[in-house]
Amino acid sequence: MRTFTTSLALSVAFVATALAASPFSDTQLACRTATHDDSLIVRAYGDQDVIELLCHATGSATFNRTTEWVRTNDYCYLPAYFIQLDDATSQKLPKCTDIDGEKPCVLPNLAGFKLIERYDGFLDHPQVDPLTGLTFIGFSHLCESGDCTRESITKKEATVLLWQDIRVVTACLTQMLSVGVSPRARLAFNDNMWSALASWTFSIGCDQAAQSPLIRRIKNGEPLMAVVAAELPKWNSVNGKTVAKLTARRDAELSLFRTSSSRRAFPHCDRR
Repeated sequence: MRTFTTSLALSVAFVATALAASPFSDTQLACRTATHDDSLIVRAYGDQDVIELLCHATGSATFNRTTEWVRTNDYCYLPAYFIQLDDATSQKLPKCTDIDGEKPCVLPNLAGFKLIERYDGFLDHPQVDPLTGLTFIGFSHLCESGDCTRESITKKEATVLLWQDIRVVTACLTQMLSVGVSPRARLAFNDNMWSALASWTFSIGCDQAAQSPLIRRIKNGEPLMAVVAAELPKWNSVNGKTVAKLTARRDAELSLFRTSSSRRAFPHCDRR
């Protein structure tokens, strides 16, 4: 897939309405999960950032009533109003609908994000997990490589970290559901199913998910709904003790998994 690079320092038209609407600062532009202003903000681009544009899409009207948006290489959307492309680049930039469906979704849907945020909880400063001895911040972001040197973090900053972490989880899910699958298994997940599995994997870790009876039975071609309904609720304990919060989370994930949707997520993604 070809990408088109443009520097925000040159291409973003920061106008008064944009500055007022920016949730980060007057020199940053919010990038959203979908093509409307009510969608989740997951990335902020500064005026010195270089961004890669993947495609353009039509969505809800934004600041100047235009309905055009652009998707970046971070798989989030910016109002096209703020991206000034030359004619040659604009003509080459494909429609998102023309390139979608090539791969699984790299992110859960908004319901999945909200579920993760709700049950993981927000830590505004680094805290040590007494069970593992590991240090976390934000929405269960593991502190490593010096990324928790600050004393505190905002929810917006934590959301950006969650956006990055969840992409690792969906990559792990994609890998485990693409290797060693029985020929009789016809794996197809809508966005609610995919998001529920992403939340579960985010909660227990990729290694445990990959070795779980849930994934093994899915890959063996057993009935999907029956397997998830039987196996998902079992992951509600720590050191052999049932945890009420984990029970509630598994119930929420199972409910989301069972929620019908026409939007595909795996093995092909319908991004809108």
